[in-house]
Amino acid sequence: MSRYGDKAKCRDLTDRELENTFHFPGPHNLGLKPGPTALEHWEAAKEICIECPIFLKCREANWGLDYGVVGGTDQYERYLYRRRNRAALQRKAAKERAETAARLAKRAAVGVSVTALAMGTGYSESTIRDLLNEHRAAQEKPAPVRKPGQLTSEELERVRSMASKGDRPALIATTLGRSKNVIDQALAGLEITAAPQAWPEGRPPRSDAWVWHHNTARTAHYMGQTKDGQWFLMSLRGNNRSPTRKWFPRDSVDLRAQVGVQILEKAGSDV
Repeated sequence: MSRYGDKAKCRDLTDRELENTFHFPGPHNLGLKPGPTALEHWEAAKEICIECPIFLKCREANWGLDYGVVGGTDQYERYLYRRRNRAALQRKAAKERAETAARLAKRAAVGVSVTALAMGTGYSESTIRDLLNEHRAAQEKPAPVRKPGQLTSEELERVRSMASKGDRPALIATTLGRSKNVIDQALAGLEITAAPQAWPEGRPPRSDAWVWHHNTARTAHYMGQTKDGQWFLMSLRGNNRSPTRKWFPRDSVDLRAQVGVQILEKAGSDV
């Protein structure tokens, strides 16, 4: 039983032959397995299909056909295929569903009808319409425009959460892979003030000051500062390491000793 006219091998069969092989009735309820007699007639029809030059094309175009044998498949096999196909569509993630809708929309754009799409996929016509409507709505919805340096809603929520826990802007910037300036702007827009450093109490530093470094209070020696007092050059000593010099913003330094002010010029940005 074919829908492709002259090229189909089954076209040469008489009406009686078609009725007794391709159209031989199975269970009216498509979900029921056919009996031995129906299977015998259907297997004979499939043998004719296999020798047909277009049986694969016939099969791919008729998954939605309810009764009979077509493209080498019987009604029960096509029923099981449609059921699996529908279940797979329901399990698909949003992106995969959108890709399926896009493929159907591409075929519909060149004139393939909803009925033909349903027959070729095994989806119901209502499901095909739903997918086409979803694709149309997605195409009409403008993509959000994000300015350079602007954080996504997920990133803003992460900034809010980390700041509320006392994480410093520099740590937040490193965690999100963003610049500190972007994080500072986000905190200002959210009207969030970064929690102050919890400077160690009850014990003095072993040097001139405490500095807030990598979200930890560490001791450091004063080396100098900018003229406006906004940046301090401090020397940190690591375990079994040579001292490291680093510029710190004023709110990240807590001087605990009297020091002679040394005015230095800070080149570039924070290092």
